[in-house]
Amino acid sequence: RAIVDVLSLLRKKNPGVTYVCDPVLGDNGTLYAKPELVPIFREKVVPLATIVTPNHFELELLTELKVKTSAEILEALSVLHAKGPETVILTSIVDGTTDDCIELFASTTKAQDPDCLSQFKIRIPRLDGYFTGTGDLTSALLLAWCHKFPSRLQDAVTRSICSVHVILKDTAESFTSKEEDIVGPELRLVQNPKAITDPPLDLFKVEPVT
Repeated sequence: RAIVDVLSLLRKKNPGVTYVCDPVLGDNGTLYAKPELVPIFREKVVPLATIVTPNHFELELLTELKVKTSAEILEALSVLHAKGPETVILTSIVDGTTDDCIELFASTTKAQDPDCLSQFKIRIPRLDGYFTGTGDLTSALLLAWCHKFPSRLQDAVTRSICSVHVILKDTAESFTSKEEDIVGPELRLVQNPKAITDPPLDLFKVEPVT
């Protein structure tokens, strides 16, 4: 409720304030937050978001829909658009064809450049390990790149996901301490400034959703 109050106050001063909402309600069928927070997010917080970034489990909680196929995903994204957010990014759903990848789906109602898709997906290889802070990093990068490329969502998402992948891969390869096994290794952000400011753009393919 504090988020709602603060954001409402900010938008009275500046209606164009961008708010990226990572719901952080749960994952893999497990609810992390208190159950009473789900309807608050659904009815109060999400409608104020400019960009919302649920995972598969959170998308189903927020839309009250079960999603598996591409058609069902697009329907759920449309439900979230109708609540208010102009951009919805489903950050992870299991690729139905292989256990080695997850898929990201993105959709925006904001006008895009002629050579950019308004709805697309990206297939991302899984990395072994548990990482703390991935959601915060992803949200921060999306905020920055969407601000830089307001009419090129696919470029903003590609840069964000490539940055995250490079950092996670380096973190996983550098992880040796058993003391961190429970909480996961600290992300190697300081060691990878170039991955944040100038990520490689040839790691993943942007595909239209069919």
